[in-house]
Amino acid sequence: TTSYRPISVVPILAKVVEVDMKTQVSAYFESDCLLSPQQFGFRPGMSVGNAVGSLVASILDGLEGGKFSQATLIDLSKAFDCVGHDILLKKLKYYSVVGDQ
Repeated sequence: TTSYRPISVVPILAKVVEVDMKTQVSAYFESDCLLSPQQFGFRPGMSVGNAVGSLVASILDGLEGGKFSQATLIDLSKAFDCVGHDILLKKLKYYSVVGDQ
């Protein structure tokens, strides 16, 4: 017997398609300004530092204006794993992201 195992090419091709789709969808949402300026996760050029800076700036603006500041912080890690595929597809269709483009 041989100790060699066949290599499956399907996961490699799926990863290439996935990266291409992510690039195209991200570019579409960025170019049409469909994402909130306060959306920092999974965006090129954005980081935790940007999120913290934005939060601190908002709090300081409120304090200077004599206003009360409040923040709700939510960790959405692994949130995408919980989204129903049918809901995701409906949202993509709503934003005119369809498979034939």
